[in-house]
Amino acid sequence: IVDLIEEKSSLFVVMDYVEGQTLSALLKKKGAQKEEDVVDWGIQLCDVLDYLHRRKPPVVFRDVKPSNIMLTPDGAIKLIDFGIALEIGKGAVDKPLIGDDRQLGTPGYGAPEQFDEHGVVDARTDIYALGATLFHLLTGSHPRKNGIVPIRQIRPELSEGLEQVIEKATRQNPDDCFQTCAEFAYALKHYREEDAAHHAALVARWRG
Repeated sequence: IVDLIEEKSSLFVVMDYVEGQTLSALLKKKGAQKEEDVVDWGIQLCDVLDYLHRRKPPVVFRDVKPSNIMLTPDGAIKLIDFGIALEIGKGAVDKPLIGDDRQLGTPGYGAPEQFDEHGVVDARTDIYALGATLFHLLTGSHPRKNGIVPIRQIRPELSEGLEQVIEKATRQNPDDCFQTCAEFAYALKHYREEDAAHHAALVARWRG
């Protein structure tokens, strides 16, 4: 929100206009996206989410999915629709300071704890959803309809290292996945180092 204008008993809300299209629209038009593009978008989103998680108090978005991500003509990513975001307290068991703390989220993208009556929502909730979103963008397969499987089962040409990154981001137990978006971003930036081909090239160079 840029400004609020009250005039003759009417309230006008001035908001940013984001030119571009949602990633869900892009998926519908063109299907699975290029590996390099998806990784770039993932790193940008990690930066956005890390900013939210570092607020005092932290903000958990809770609804990362392709339809809530805009791609501008210059390739920048914008996260939209904070409808179910939570501003949480200092402790993990604290009630949210702002927001609806019911079990809300989008099936397929939402982390397991979002739909658990006793689940605790934190930064790792957004990490899971981002992992599920990147899975959908890479494979064209909706995580709710078909489940999340290793990405190379659907597209064998994709990177083995990237497959490991997505698998870790979407583990059912939050303690087993990336603990911060900074950690997730680092893995996305260095995923090729995990590829078997990369290791083989290093060995060959060493032998040479």
